Amino acid sequence: MIAFDTDVLTEILLGNATFVQRAAVIPVREQAVPVIVIEEIIRGRLNIIRQAEAGRVNVSIARAYELFEETFRDFRRLHLLSHTPQAEALYQKDKSDLRALLKKKIDHAKAQPEAYTTIPASAPFYRKALDNIRNTKSYSVILSRGQSPSGALYVDKEILVDF
Repeated sequence: MIAFDTDVLTEILLGNATFVQRAAVIPVREQAVPVIVIEEIIRGRLNIIRQAEAGRVNVSIARAYELFEETFRDFRRLHLLSHTPQAEALYQKDKSDLRALLKKKIDHAKAQPEAYTTIPASAPFYRKALDNIRNTKSYSVILSRGQSPSGALYVDKEILVDF
């Protein structure tokens, strides 16, 4: 069974061709979504509604609710994984493993800077990359060795291809 994380499911729901194609090769009966992912996406949709009500986003209140409704409909088709004590233990282990991987990759980046490229702050997905790097809770972290003095991100070339 393959469990999609929040970032991956969001890209699939948005219709990102790369993610949709990758998911399409996984049999539907093998696809699942942890209930925590559903919670994170719902929190995001509710946040957009609140921001629209306060006039802090360029989305109308009607559009914010329309997005919420579409998301709710999309969720009805998914196989949910309950949050059990065993699931929490796996999540904590994965988080620990991810941090260990990040530490190893950072050490590698310091030893082999040629394995990294830069993403300038003006790049369209710079903010998303930076947020992913800062969000170690995410399973789809872009591995980085930091930022240049100008703010450009140094990103693992191999990971960037998959992003």
